[in-house]
Amino acid sequence: MKLLKLLLLVTLVGPYQTFAKSRKVYISLVRKNSVHTFMNRFATSNGHLVATTDPVKNAIRSIEVQENENEKVFFVELTKHSKDKLPHEIARFDEVAVVKKPVSTLHNGHFHNLINPLEYWEAIHQLEQTFRPHKNIPNSNKLLTELPKITLDSEYLKSKLMELSGASPIKLGEKKVFLKERYSKEGKKLAREFLEREYTSLGYQVREHEFGQFFSGVNFIAEKKGSTRSYYMITSHYDTVRTVGADDDGSGVIASLAIAKALKDMNSEFGIRFVAFDLEERGLKGSKAYADLLNSQSDLEHMAGLIQLEMLGWDEDNDRKFHVIDCNENTSPELTRIVLETIKHLKLNLSQSSACTNRSDHAPFWRYNKPAIVISQNFFGGDSNPCYHRSCDNYEKINLDYLLEIATATANAAAKLIRVF
Repeated sequence: MKLLKLLLLVTLVGPYQTFAKSRKVYISLVRKNSVHTFMNRFATSNGHLVATTDPVKNAIRSIEVQENENEKVFFVELTKHSKDKLPHEIARFDEVAVVKKPVSTLHNGHFHNLINPLEYWEAIHQLEQTFRPHKNIPNSNKLLTELPKITLDSEYLKSKLMELSGASPIKLGEKKVFLKERYSKEGKKLAREFLEREYTSLGYQVREHEFGQFFSGVNFIAEKKGSTRSYYMITSHYDTVRTVGADDDGSGVIASLAIAKALKDMNSEFGIRFVAFDLEERGLKGSKAYADLLNSQSDLEHMAGLIQLEMLGWDEDNDRKFHVIDCNENTSPELTRIVLETIKHLKLNLSQSSACTNRSDHAPFWRYNKPAIVISQNFFGGDSNPCYHRSCDNYEKINLDYLLEIATATANAAAKLIRVF
């Protein structure tokens, strides 16, 4: 009976009570890829912010923080809308604030009334993890050879976005359903059934990746092999925050699907893998789990690069600005270069707005030193969607012409990267 009570106590204590009552944590701004063992790491434009249990030699700047069972330390990525000083902020490094928040104010690992919706946060992990650096697969100038322009099926993109975001019914077998949210297990299962049907009909091999314990989820993968084992990934996230999520991130999911349709009959040297991550809205849990899985299976070494499509449907001022974000991580700027040169070559009406962020599903792959970028609307440049994480994030608010141009740019860049022939 005593043993049973002890086990029950351990079960009820929760994730924030499993470390020692007090510990020192060192928060350090360091040169890119100079530290590979850490409890957490954020990319900045010029370096990395790392949390470690021991002091870091040759750090650009470092502070010592005492963390105990009653307080948790967080990294908070700031925006230009951030306050001069956040509540409970103890330090600031470039565009990242360090915050120490009482555990009593947390709710299921989340805290409220601390940051505005445009900011992004992650807790310092309990344990350090070593990320083995991977060699990047070299790109060749051959990938910039002339290719016929790849044109996307605009009607297909429109109709599938309407289905995924609940504006029109999805037919699954004999039943028709409206997909009103992709937050519940039932809603996400319907979304995956929809994606499986679409990608299978296009000839892609599909599978699911289940992950997690405390927060469990399912990633969706569709793949077309190339003539070599190397591959690129085009990714998005299909989960939402109790909304239909037309922009966040239905636009990225359906742009990926339209790109897959355009590339389905093309032979290529590199394979292409389309991944729709789960639990992005719960701290990138799906992409973190998938990156860890690929690494454990030695499959990550064959990944040549990743393009994350994140919120592509809002351009209220019609200036056609958008983000291609690499934060100067490893060789990620090469992917940015390919996208921008493709836009120039195709004479698309798009212009880059600079930004650096860790808040989307590309970031876990940076920790393994893999090239990855995120393509997004001008979220950080003054034209963010006012319906972000709100019930009004619906199909009627989507700028289809803008979405189509970004998806077209991505499709043509992807064709160059995978070296179609």
